[in-house]
Amino acid sequence: MALQQPRALWSLCLLACLSARPSVAHAQEAGGGLRVDALVTAALERFIPQHYMLGGVSVADRGLLFDAQRTLASFGTLDTTVGRQRLSILDRAGVENRSRSDALSDCDQARTLTCAGLGPRAFSWLEAAELSERRAVVRLYVFWAERASVIVEEQVQTSSLGRRTGFMIVSEWQQSSSADWTFVKTLASLAF
Repeated sequence: MALQQPRALWSLCLLACLSARPSVAHAQEAGGGLRVDALVTAALERFIPQHYMLGGVSVADRGLLFDAQRTLASFGTLDTTVGRQRLSILDRAGVENRSRSDALSDCDQARTLTCAGLGPRAFSWLEAAELSERRAVVRLYVFWAERASVIVEEQVQTSSLGRRTGFMIVSEWQQSSSADWTFVKTLASLAF
């Protein structure tokens, strides 16, 4: 009997903790103006600006494939007015909307493959981890094909085969009353 009471108390505490964590839907209702577009732009400009080097090539020179649908889905905004907004990042030169399956289906971390869907470009999406009225914790995923370069007759040639490499950054953001997002801190990062 004594063993069952702590288990019941533990279950109740776990349930209370999980329900206290703000959900995406609650954050949208409470915030009234969750600006996914502004958050996406701020996160990409902070962590992979145009001059940032990925495998020795700048993001501007690589180009960027961005999974807008996956990003919006993670914020739970596909069926709301926010979800119907166009992400302005897609209007930038060198940025295209592409799904993960289209970009990474023939590119692997363990094996050297063609990585034709990715090509020379980087691939990215943003995922909501926690949302509240004016605070967001997000995960930014960035991948590219690392291709071997060899010197042949005094010229550098890049192999047509590559391996997927990348990183993920978990960061905290604060939304101001003007709906702009300000970087607070990096919570974690992981290289793939």
